[in-house]
Amino acid sequence: MIRYALAACGLLAAPIALATPHDTSDVNWTGSLASLNGATPAAGRLVVQPYVFYSETRNAFDNHGDRHRVTPSRSWRSIAVVTYGITDRFAATIVPSVSRASSAGQSTDGINSGDTSIRFQYMLQAPNADGTRAAFSLVAGHRFAVGRYDRLSSNGFNGGGSGVEGNNFAALYQQWFWLGNGRPLRVRANLGWAPRPGHVSLRGASVYGTGHGFVGAASPGSNVNALVAAEYSIDHRWGLAMDLGWSHDSQTSVHGFDGQGFAVSSTSGPSARWYASPALEYHLSSSVGFIAGAEFAFAGRNSAASVTPQASVVMVF
Repeated sequence: MIRYALAACGLLAAPIALATPHDTSDVNWTGSLASLNGATPAAGRLVVQPYVFYSETRNAFDNHGDRHRVTPSRSWRSIAVVTYGITDRFAATIVPSVSRASSAGQSTDGINSGDTSIRFQYMLQAPNADGTRAAFSLVAGHRFAVGRYDRLSSNGFNGGGSGVEGNNFAALYQQWFWLGNGRPLRVRANLGWAPRPGHVSLRGASVYGTGHGFVGAASPGSNVNALVAAEYSIDHRWGLAMDLGWSHDSQTSVHGFDGQGFAVSSTSGPSARWYASPALEYHLSSSVGFIAGAEFAFAGRNSAASVTPQASVVMVF
């Protein structure tokens, strides 16, 4: 009888043992290079993540997806992603940016300010202690047109903005999977959409390729994007990350009159690109980590076949 009672107790205890959370004290993450976190930071927590990007383009994909050589171009860009947990489920993020570009012996006159974005994130489902329950969030954002985009005199590289304000929306997923060696794999998925923002008035040289004396307008297209990402925690110091993403922009049109009064009308796109972003993570502590890697555009249509090395530091306060 005692033997049967002990066996019954063992069966009852088994689900409890299986449900015991994994130890996360030696697990640190920075996040992959491109993905957004499906979980919000705790209330009162501030996360600051500056990025530096160097992009080089020597090839481009044509309308049929074939790769061709183009005039080499290079650019530096930096952004700072600053997120604050307003509540345990609601967070706000601001993303200012600056850039510097060059091509064919011409470059920006200095460092240009780009557009600034804000976004708000609400977590529909929070993860459990060891991350095995998925986190789901919805995001709504807005881009402010604060960067220069037209009246660029003779140097079209001095533009760092788009000239249009627009909204964007995203759905985010994140979940941990514990492997047989006791280390976790964190998986993310992001799906985003930015509707067509409307038109922007242009004068002179602009980021849309217009020349001196031009008067008219541009109508940028909408964007749809998706990515999946995975991070593997090797130990409390080191980790590996990978993004696989896709982005599609609809047509952008430009119409108006050039400096001699002749009508100008052009359309570019639609465009698409596939990219992969492998990266290596290193953590000084649970509140400071580094990530470095590169984004490779390996397929696309009417888009640059660029290579973009990048690095970032994550600081949690």
